[in-house]
Amino acid sequence: MKKTAFLACFVMILFMAACSGGQTEQQDTELSATATAADMEPEPTATASSALPDGYETPADLLGEVYNPFCDVVWPEGYTTYQVCYESGDYDLYRLYLTAEGSAEDVATFMSTLVGDAAEESIAQNIESLKNGGVQIPGTQVEGLSADVGIEPTDAENERYAYVEGFEIMISAGIDPGMAEDYAAILDMNFNADAIAYIGAADFLTENEPASREVRLMTGATQAVQAECFYDTGDDYETWKTYFTSAQFADNDDIQTRIEDGYTQLSYYYGDISVSISMSDEDQMIWIGQWQNGTAQNIADYVPAQTLQLMGFGAVGDDGACWYEDNAAGTYISVNNTEWGADGDCIMMMMDGYDAYIVGYYPAAGQYSVEIGKNGKWAKYYYDIADGSIEPIEGNDEADIRYNMSEITGDDSEDNIKWPIDDFDKYIKDTFGMAPDALFDVPYN
Repeated sequence: MKKTAFLACFVMILFMAACSGGQTEQQDTELSATATAADMEPEPTATASSALPDGYETPADLLGEVYNPFCDVVWPEGYTTYQVCYESGDYDLYRLYLTAEGSAEDVATFMSTLVGDAAEESIAQNIESLKNGGVQIPGTQVEGLSADVGIEPTDAENERYAYVEGFEIMISAGIDPGMAEDYAAILDMNFNADAIAYIGAADFLTENEPASREVRLMTGATQAVQAECFYDTGDDYETWKTYFTSAQFADNDDIQTRIEDGYTQLSYYYGDISVSISMSDEDQMIWIGQWQNGTAQNIADYVPAQTLQLMGFGAVGDDGACWYEDNAAGTYISVNNTEWGADGDCIMMMMDGYDAYIVGYYPAAGQYSVEIGKNGKWAKYYYDIADGSIEPIEGNDEADIRYNMSEITGDDSEDNIKWPIDDFDKYIKDTFGMAPDALFDVPYN
């Protein structure tokens, strides 16, 4: 996979929305290590369990004894885990990230010995390399732990861990192939498809399978879960890039678009999840990242609090109203709120196919207004919820209203005046899953 250059480009811009929320997260530069451990995966010792893996409930369990291949290591005092990463793609790798207090001699000696590179000459070379800026220690796969190691000095500007004088360590190992389905289920549990459907991009997930996926658990100074999916779209890259840079997304006020040196990135919030969709012209790849603060909940389990914005309503205008446009059904809903600058508190529904079709609901008054015109027949009235009475608007008498409603609807029963109200309530319920009073009380964001 050609991910290295792709990732590096977004060191400064990854999850900018999350950063603006009080954290200054940056994509960490991977401590590179050879693929020796992955090339020599252990023999299967377990059978994958059901869709809910045994021993796993939340991302924090990636550090538990079931899913952490390094759980039996007795780390010296001053060694602190700050991140875990599981990657599935070309290789299925588990990476553990730690900070280590101590001298280059002590750290290099311990880690070399841990992975079986314990010859005196090898340790001396590893110590010298570490003193010169960093060292990669491939495991021997014969003695010691079957893993590879990368070590470099700690960085005071890395906000993913509490800074100590010492070193960053990344140790990686291939997972037990017999647990591959369990790890895959964990990846599934930490990607929120609804967050992509929210901006109308569900088709991308339907038509593309990720070439590789990652989940990161951060337990240091930053407490968060990060999901990453990489899509090698090949010949379809330009088609999808055109799709993601179309007016559907460019005109969405919730989405920030950034284009820089052959890279394009869309970023937005889905409730508390920060989402990033990035495209690399050089690698012809598309990458989706999701970031959720905290480690006690799987990303897929997150359901945002109800807001009009998340329901698909557009921005609040100068008139104090926000609109929901159902073009397929020819139906349009506005929520008008005096706290936003509207003249009154109400929900309005308009519908195509009539000379006019406007139904309003006024929660404080317990009243509807109806204005319907079709084929020259008009009915304008208020409808009182409490007693079911109507009050004509603009001088029409009740008999004229009922007659015109029978002409418009083809229903000459006494209940024909109730039809627009029932239609209004049904549309609100079917579309938003709640009654009009509840919809009015939903905050915009």
